[in-house]
Amino acid sequence: MDDSDIQRLIKDDRDRGIEALIAAHSSFVRNALRAIYGGKFDDHVIESATNLAALHVADSIGRFDPRIGRLRSWYLKAAMWAVSKDVKAIRGMTTSDQLDQIAAPVAVEGRITVEQIDRLIESLSPTEQTVIRSYRDSILSGQRISQKLLAAELGMTVDCFYKHLSNARKALRSLDLRNAEA
Repeated sequence: MDDSDIQRLIKDDRDRGIEALIAAHSSFVRNALRAIYGGKFDDHVIESATNLAALHVADSIGRFDPRIGRLRSWYLKAAMWAVSKDVKAIRGMTTSDQLDQIAAPVAVEGRITVEQIDRLIESLSPTEQTVIRSYRDSILSGQRISQKLLAAELGMTVDCFYKHLSNARKALRSLDLRNAEA
């Protein structure tokens, strides 16, 4: 499948298009990020950036022109931007960052509790609920199990796990926190 095919697929069926983009180019992007940043960041940051970049590419696919450059190069640039965004978030954990990490078992800045986060999670699709809960549980256990192992435990590919985790995080960030107070 070439770049134009992936572009058309994203326009026609966003989810299948993102899956095709990830299948075709995420390995290249992750390896390039590791080479560029030389081990400065753990796999979580690299994986998160790769997933966020895939969503960014899908959201702005109408601007992609295969005559100007390759899709994987554009995807890599988006991932490099996402790494810098992730690093800034890690340095100053705000409420949004805490929701993104889904890790803190205490109130976040006095505004939202784990119970409220659980209610927000319940509004996600069943698959996204399963993925985000398995990820959160691995963080809360202190073991920080790799996403590859979590994907295997859930019987899905790593790329599928990443896609559902990114979608769940995006949905949680976009939800109005007041919905959790009910």
